[in-house]
Amino acid sequence: MDGKLRLKHVRKIPPQNIAFQDGGPANCRLVLNQLDAILDEKEKALLGKAAKTENGVAFAEIGKLEDLRNNLIDRLMGNSNPNIPRPINPKILETFNEVINELHENKIKHPGGQADALDEFADTLKSRPRESVELLQNYSAVYAATVQQSVGRAINNAIESGNSSSIVFENIVVDEAARANPLDLCIPMVLGKRRIILVGDHRQLPHLLEPSVEREVSESISEELHSALKKSLFERLFENLKARQLKDNISRVVTLKDQFRMHPALGEFVSKVFYEPFGEGFSSPILKEAFIHALPNYTKDSKPAYAVWKDLGNQRGGETRKGTSWVRKVEADWIAKEVKNLIDSDDGRQLTVGVITFYKAQVGEILEAMLRHRLTYRALDSGNLEISDSYKTLERNHKRIERLRVGTVDAFQGMEFDIVFLSIVRSNTVRQSDDEVLKRRKFGHLRLPNRLCVAMSRQKRLLIAVGDQHMFDANEEQEADVPGLSEFLKICRSEDGMVT
Repeated sequence: MDGKLRLKHVRKIPPQNIAFQDGGPANCRLVLNQLDAILDEKEKALLGKAAKTENGVAFAEIGKLEDLRNNLIDRLMGNSNPNIPRPINPKILETFNEVINELHENKIKHPGGQADALDEFADTLKSRPRESVELLQNYSAVYAATVQQSVGRAINNAIESGNSSSIVFENIVVDEAARANPLDLCIPMVLGKRRIILVGDHRQLPHLLEPSVEREVSESISEELHSALKKSLFERLFENLKARQLKDNISRVVTLKDQFRMHPALGEFVSKVFYEPFGEGFSSPILKEAFIHALPNYTKDSKPAYAVWKDLGNQRGGETRKGTSWVRKVEADWIAKEVKNLIDSDDGRQLTVGVITFYKAQVGEILEAMLRHRLTYRALDSGNLEISDSYKTLERNHKRIERLRVGTVDAFQGMEFDIVFLSIVRSNTVRQSDDEVLKRRKFGHLRLPNRLCVAMSRQKRLLIAVGDQHMFDANEEQEADVPGLSEFLKICRSEDGMVT
């Protein structure tokens, strides 16, 4: 029987009971009859049991049937996929591998053997670049690209070199899928034959939309449609598959249960505020002793603090509008001076520091303030302020890592630092109100939980919020407007935190 026809029959084996109850037994009987020659006794018995099930009745061993379906597809694809070399005589292959292994063992036992092997490999790549590229193209089973370039020329050329007629993959994995807009995300998704795995976190930064288009559209549609526009395809699929899982008990959604980045108390805070309300809380299994720091200015009762609020009240100067953004000079000046003192101290010399704010103009204000402390310099070619060379990186565990970064929340997605300064910026006397317009005027971006989630989950040892604490603890109603910062302020007032 033709290989494609065999695959067609195998794919008719229903992997779920919903599908099985509608013609599943007949499909299993067909596979049993047509593929008898490649089935073992256990596989025949399972298919026979499924074939005898009455129509409209669920099959008790549907999980085993799905595994058999996947194994048969893998078996048949392995025999027909032109990208995979045809099998050779097993005895020849075994003998060849024994010789290769013996040579390999002798070489690495010889002094300098590993270095020699690497040098030889590097020389081969340099001297025969075209052959190396062809080898990778012809024998590669994994390809990587951005979502838009997953059907681009490079991938297309690679697939064509393997004599495939179209760009189709058994498995598709999309990282940071929550940030891709629906049309972009659909590009790689339509290429998957068997399995699509979307990896992301819609509790963090939203999907990327063209700002001018979003503004234009939002002005001409209802609030309900505007909210729908902001919901990513990843989030929609997450909710839809979760609902299906409740109905048929088939697992399609996996949420991480442990975090290993930060101090367990900070991890508990992030879980409680941003994830537990949706039933997605996580634990922090690493002991707090792994996140100890020795910074004398951030110690309380002889114990290191992990949550700190530097209070700079409105009387010291409020927020100032700069174009379409906001700045607060008093915060920028204090952060620049404190980062300099900390990063130059004996206890802070080996620590990494991130400075996060919600406003692009405040990033510029902080970099300008850092210029006065020689943490930054002005590049001659572009005129942009850059981190000074001596503060850009440090060596840790024989690797160079980023030592200091200043940016908006978007620049910190997926990153982590020992210490994070969070510049709040918003400090005003706008009255408290139930009116959404006034709430946005008072708090701005601080009311966006996904951005706040990213900003408050980048630190490992210490998170220092710099801003006007009165904005977040005047009354219960005010606390509810920005719960993340209000809850963090409470932690800062606990025994392991500080308010200075």
